[in-house]
Amino acid sequence: MPSATHIASKSIISPRSVDDVRPLKVIGIGAGISGILAAIRLPRKLKNSELVIYDKNEEVGGTWFENRYPGCACDIPAHCYQLSFESNPAWSSFYAKAPEILEYWKRVADKYGVRKYMKLSHKAMQARWDESISKWIVTLQNIPTGEVFEDTADALFTGIGVLNEWKWPSIPGLKDFKGKLLHSAQWDESYDYKGSNVAVIGAGSSGIQIVPTLQPEVKRLDHYVRGRTWIATTIAADEVKKRNDTASNFDFTKDEIDAWLQDPTLYLSYRKKLEAELQSGHIITMKGSEAQKEARAFFTQLMKERLAKKPQVAEHMIPDFPPLCKRLTPGPGYLEALTKDNVDVVPTAIERITATGIETTDGKHREVDAIVCATGFDTSFQNRFPIYGIGGVKMGDRWKSRVDTYLSMMVDGFPNFFMSLGPNSGVGGGNLLMLIERIAEYIAQVLHKMQTENILTIQPTHKATQNFTDFCDAYFAGTVFSEECSSWYKGGTGKNGRVVAIWPGSSLHAIRTLAKPRWEDFQYTYVDGNEFGWIGDGWSTLDRLDDADKTYYLDNQQMIYQPLEERTQFEGLAGDLARTALNGKNGGMETGIIGPVTVMKSYASDFGSLSATIHGLVVSAILIPAAISSFFAGRVADLMGRPKGIAIGAFIFALGVALEAGATSIAMFVVGRCIEGIGEGLYLGILIVYICEISPPSQRGPLTSAPQFFITLGLVVGFFTCYGTARIDSSLSWRLPYIILACLSVMFSISSILFLVPSPRWLALRGRQAEAAAAWDVLGVGMAEREKAENQLSAEATAIEPVGLTNTTATPNHQELANPTRAQASRKFSFLDVFSKDVRKQTALAAFMMAMQQLSGIDGVLYYAPLLFEQAGLASAEASFLASGISAIVIFAVTIPALILSDKWGRRSSTIYGGLGLSFTMFLIGTLYALSLVHPTTGPARWVVIASIYLFAIIYCTSWAVGIKLYAVEIQPQRTRASATSLAHGSNWVANFAVALATPILLDRSTFAAYFLFGGCAALTAGVCAWVMPETKGRALGEIEAAFGRGEEGRGGGEKVLRRWVRRALGRLVPGGRS
Repeated sequence: MPSATHIASKSIISPRSVDDVRPLKVIGIGAGISGILAAIRLPRKLKNSELVIYDKNEEVGGTWFENRYPGCACDIPAHCYQLSFESNPAWSSFYAKAPEILEYWKRVADKYGVRKYMKLSHKAMQARWDESISKWIVTLQNIPTGEVFEDTADALFTGIGVLNEWKWPSIPGLKDFKGKLLHSAQWDESYDYKGSNVAVIGAGSSGIQIVPTLQPEVKRLDHYVRGRTWIATTIAADEVKKRNDTASNFDFTKDEIDAWLQDPTLYLSYRKKLEAELQSGHIITMKGSEAQKEARAFFTQLMKERLAKKPQVAEHMIPDFPPLCKRLTPGPGYLEALTKDNVDVVPTAIERITATGIETTDGKHREVDAIVCATGFDTSFQNRFPIYGIGGVKMGDRWKSRVDTYLSMMVDGFPNFFMSLGPNSGVGGGNLLMLIERIAEYIAQVLHKMQTENILTIQPTHKATQNFTDFCDAYFAGTVFSEECSSWYKGGTGKNGRVVAIWPGSSLHAIRTLAKPRWEDFQYTYVDGNEFGWIGDGWSTLDRLDDADKTYYLDNQQMIYQPLEERTQFEGLAGDLARTALNGKNGGMETGIIGPVTVMKSYASDFGSLSATIHGLVVSAILIPAAISSFFAGRVADLMGRPKGIAIGAFIFALGVALEAGATSIAMFVVGRCIEGIGEGLYLGILIVYICEISPPSQRGPLTSAPQFFITLGLVVGFFTCYGTARIDSSLSWRLPYIILACLSVMFSISSILFLVPSPRWLALRGRQAEAAAAWDVLGVGMAEREKAENQLSAEATAIEPVGLTNTTATPNHQELANPTRAQASRKFSFLDVFSKDVRKQTALAAFMMAMQQLSGIDGVLYYAPLLFEQAGLASAEASFLASGISAIVIFAVTIPALILSDKWGRRSSTIYGGLGLSFTMFLIGTLYALSLVHPTTGPARWVVIASIYLFAIIYCTSWAVGIKLYAVEIQPQRTRASATSLAHGSNWVANFAVALATPILLDRSTFAAYFLFGGCAALTAGVCAWVMPETKGRALGEIEAAFGRGEEGRGGGEKVLRRWVRRALGRLVPGGRS
């Protein structure tokens, strides 16, 4: 990658467009939480960039990969120890164990495709700033090969944590011990400590977890505790007490986890409750506060009660300094373990270690089989790999006198250098992960400014660095953190040392402070030495691109004659959705027209009487062309954009309807229906995708189901238009409904071109970021919803193809700079992507559900309603016609509450229970006919049939009509959403064709066969969905994709049940088989 160097500028005009993005290479050290977050945030914010992250370990995860000691866990609730934008509702226990936490971070890394930025098993040896080229030269060692090499970057960040540099404690004779010597940071998992005599040195966070884990397994445990420490109640202790007053942790039940997986809103409520408690204790840190006094009294009483069996231990352990002076540790089960008979707490200082045990200063010698060192970390921030700044100044040497930073992240004299979890970045209370998130975003903002404003180097001013450091000292003086105690908060500088490890304020204060940089606190140098070079050469990149949108600034216009009103969130979205969903009325109106039209006397007069087979062919002629065109709808939508695809489909639909209206022969009428089908297949598939993409997760159910509302409205309009025109004594009686429909379709096609906003997700996926931002503005969507969409797109884009230029020699041209995601945007998306390994499950499920939606028989009911009612005994054509119209009204009426409640019911439950209801009504009708209980003129059975037809329509419209089409769209990832949805719609059309063709034939030959067929299909669908269908209600699109990646099928693994049945069957069939 070419680099910018600081050279004297001969002109105030810089050879760059004002919106050019200069290439930037960034090196990171550490692939733990900070490194993973940086790999997520930086590529999303920085275009035309290269990122490489080195880590000494062979796996990502940082501290959670390294720490494997018995009992290693997080001492805050698992639901608080995760990213704000990546929730895991399936944590197995309240306090998660280290392996499960590591698995979470590995899954995050895999989901966002960040491993491609990682170079593992590479140790940083040193980093040096080269002033001659304004770059960082980083020396690294390939650990497996021993090779030492250098890498160069424009910017450097470290994310190596505070308690990362472990060491053996300085105790005489430590190396002379002949038993097993273990360190908590380098645990030998092969060692079997069961039944042994073990000594544990240290009562920090790791020692407090090791002791209660080893205690039940060992013969004797000597716990060497020289200092005093506060052992607090567990965070959110009420949650633990609810389960068991004596327990220190608990496992979540399967029902709880399933409920959270099914209902993300319920889960969010639980997570926020825990998070609120975590963030609410800042007042306790204030010196002399009533809250601090109450906390001290409470913890004193708590420790005495829990150590009541050994009061002498309480006397030694309860500190004389206030709580939170050193890190407050909940220590689930720790104090209880100290009271056990096989545990001795040794407060006496260690004199030396012998070959067989430990000798204390009082002369006592205790023989042990193993010694566990749960102490010995370098917390001085000075013993990391050396980093040399301007003038060769070594950061560690500078910090020997006073550790100083700017907002914990930067240091003057070290340009383009950033730290995550550097000095003064930890928390004394609150949520550390939220700070790490903000630090990553802050670094991304600074680097983005460098890229876009012609900046060569950036560093905080010396005054800003000293101001922050002085602020830290002044702030901590009023807190309990500065009280006299031995704490790693003080960086190993003694009981009265400066507090250098934690943030000077609450974690909420840090989150607010780090929201955006204060640019006046920085000093800069510039590419080509031109400090006004950001303005470029008078050109925009848009000027250099023939196909660029040069009028993007007009996308948010208002009319002068309209009153000035405050625009509320989603106001533009509501209008766009209404205009889009209205197109569903055309398809519904066509369905409402075709059945009544083909039984009109004037239609028969023009084209002759139709046999059951020909009648079925005429009605179903629309469906195969619709199926074929829907297969290509996704491709059209991806190439031309959603609004244009909708408009083209609507216009083709209008042409076909117009041809039907003017038909002079049955062949011409069928050709019109075929053309109409091509258009309907195009616009209906794209329509749902478009609405799904622009709808917020919290409202996606009702909004995406809005077309169904208009479809049912179209049914009513179509039925009653025909009911009115049937009284006209000419061919106009059947032609007029089609003339009206053709006019409406043309109007909608034109309005789609003029008024629909391009999908911001589609624009962003193609690298048109400025247009995507403008589209979000027009839609009135707030930043929180945009952030969710951008996170998902970032994850998907990085999973598909690295973003940025990796060629370090080629100079990027203006088009590359103008379109920073061109590498991603230029990727050729193939229709065959829908069958790729990572998405084929979603594709298959959507196609199956959409096909079975039609095989339930719904369009058999809608197309042939007059025929069904005549078969049930409504002999009068007018009565049958009217009954069909009433059916449409009933369907329309029940659709309204179904739309409103769609997100309350959920997709999965409505599909399963709806399928059972549909199968029941169909089986009931079929049984009545099969038993010859239905008579056209007498008996209650005919009214049961009529009522069941109404009930079938009601169940369908409140369940499958609303949920299945939405589900088929939202389970697809962005890159295949249009194509997979069009494939699913194609399967729907094919099934629709089969139903439309077969229904009149089956009804002509058997009174009950059609009903049993449809009922069986509905029952089959309910069973399959109960097995493999995860819930999507309320989830962001990215979360839904992750659910499929995790294999969240069904409630409890129908697949596992099936496998168990298969194994049992094989066990019975095969001699010696296992059951």
